[in-house]
Amino acid sequence: MLKNVASFFSLYLATLLMLVGTGLFNTFLSLWLTAASVSEIWVGAQMAAYYFGLVAGARVGHKLIIKFGHIRAYSAGAAIVTAALLTMALADNLWLWLALRLLVGLAMVTQFMVVESWLNEQAENKIRGSIFALYMVFSGLGMVLGQFALVMFPELDFKPIIFAAMCSVLCLVPIALTGRLHPAMQVPVPIKPRYYFSLVPMSLATVFITGLLTGAFYGLGPVFAVRQGSAMTRPPSSWRRASRPGWWPRGPWAGWPTGSIAPASSASLHCCCCWWVCHCGAGCSCLTGHCW
Repeated sequence: MLKNVASFFSLYLATLLMLVGTGLFNTFLSLWLTAASVSEIWVGAQMAAYYFGLVAGARVGHKLIIKFGHIRAYSAGAAIVTAALLTMALADNLWLWLALRLLVGLAMVTQFMVVESWLNEQAENKIRGSIFALYMVFSGLGMVLGQFALVMFPELDFKPIIFAAMCSVLCLVPIALTGRLHPAMQVPVPIKPRYYFSLVPMSLATVFITGLLTGAFYGLGPVFAVRQGSAMTRPPSSWRRASRPGWWPRGPWAGWPTGSIAPASSASLHCCCCWWVCHCGAGCSCLTGHCW
């Protein structure tokens, strides 16, 4: 495992820094809007704009990579994300924030495409599952550290936004200074939703349902905590309860074993087992009364 981490450490570190800023800002935005008595519709819209940008940006991202190369496309995405975050700190307008959240999603998907295509091309077939498992570990760890970093900002001001912008800038350094060979340019294939759904319907349905669950939780989970009166009364310790990072590390650490056994097991059986484990864990949490 350590050998695999060392082989792609620059890419993993860039992913970690990028997700620290994203994890912190997503939770902060929900808490900030809730404290400002903004309706849940606006909170959900802000998150939906970000994820819509991730979806729509896939068509733009591969064109940027083909035309300008992986490192330049990644750098442009990071610069746009940083500028959008700093603009949100300067302008207090929900409609502008909605547009900027869309822009952040459009830019960040290019960064994800660069890292994932880089890993996919340069990882050998026999270790590809382990390489992407570690990628998910660092992604989840970044989200966890973002929640912990939020605890350092007990006041609802713009310091968390500045911190997220710093992370967006710092994630450029490992990519710019990497010693790995640049991945070769790939010829894009047309996106045919019907063809892919007929080929792997279970995988697409699983990803879609998972996206519905995680998107709703990331956007409205902190709002629920605030509505229960657990987030605003005793800062900064109560921030930890609102974002609840204490149990989030279980997610990233699960990426390694599941990625390691994935090549040797049935994909359908693998998805079903993960589904049952997640639901059993959620049920036990609800029964013990320690969801928040």
